[in-house]
Amino acid sequence: LPEGVHFDLLTNDYLELVDCTWPYQYQGSASYFKQLIDVQRGYGLYLNKTLICWILINESGNLLHLYTIKEERKKGYAELLLKLVSNVLIENGKPVVAHCVKDNVNAYKLFMKAGFAQIDPVAWMHLKSNEKQITLM
Repeated sequence: LPEGVHFDLLTNDYLELVDCTWPYQYQGSASYFKQLIDVQRGYGLYLNKTLICWILINESGNLLHLYTIKEERKKGYAELLLKLVSNVLIENGKPVVAHCVKDNVNAYKLFMKAGFAQIDPVAWMHLKSNEKQITLM
């Protein structure tokens, strides 16, 4: 690891940062990330004890929300973290799967550089409440 950088589990101290940087943030996404962090499914790179790059593993075991803070981009931290977490999964006998949004060219290039292969396109949706209360009887 580069000098001053260490690899560790995410803590809830950075929950707000993780949530507010997710492009698909929704009401309740902080709770979702908290659950993943609480069960040790989040990893980060820390520079002088400050989180600079992170990734989570969702409930299906897929990599989620790889992010590097803007001031630390283009220094190889995302690639390093991707490799470290991939190795953790491999050492535990888990497959390494990631999703990449079609328009996220930089992430796509990073995954390809790290040895990932494109499998199939995937679509997902998020349903929003219509604000009506449902009374259960």
